[in-house]
Formats: sequence, C-alpha cells, structure tokens
Amino acid sequence: MIRILFIDDDQAIHSTLRSLLPDEYEMISALNGKEGIRLALENHIDVILLDISLPDMSGYSVLKGLSSSIHLPPVIMVSGFRDITPAVASV
Repeated sequence: MIRILFIDDDQAIHSTLRSLLPDEYEMISALNGKEGIRLALENHIDVILLDISLPDMSGYSVLKGLSSSIHLPPVIMVSGFRDITPAVASV
C-alpha cells in the first residue's frame, strides 16, 4: 500500500482526493503544518502533498522542518493560486 500524507487546510479537498484514490493508496490527512510534521515523523510515508499556504506556518517551513528531521520522501508542493512561482522557488 502506498501511503500519502496530504497537508492542506481545506477539508473538502481532502475528502475529494480520498474519494478519487484507488484502493492501493492510503491517505493520511493533516490540516495544518504542525500536525503534518508530527504525522510524517510517526508514520512511514511514501509521498507528501504539501500546501504552500497553511494556517499555522508556510509550506516552506514544513518542508524545511521535515528535511532536517527525517529521510524525506518525494514532496509535491500544491497551491490554490494560479501563480506557480512560489512552488517552484521551494525546490
């Protein structure tokens, strides 16, 4: 089973993504950065979907915190904004 950690503050997007994923994927949800970091440290995660804008910290801060704490799985930065410049800058 492939484990996805989805860190985004929009509950509706979590529900939509969960309903679209095939059975061989397990999605773990975090609605803020602090919770996302905790879940990443407590679970084996295969890929992280990370929102750039979170209510408690930026996605960049989460990425930086995770990269210094664990062997970082692939991270896909996501945003509800049309401008992808911030996501590209995080690489």
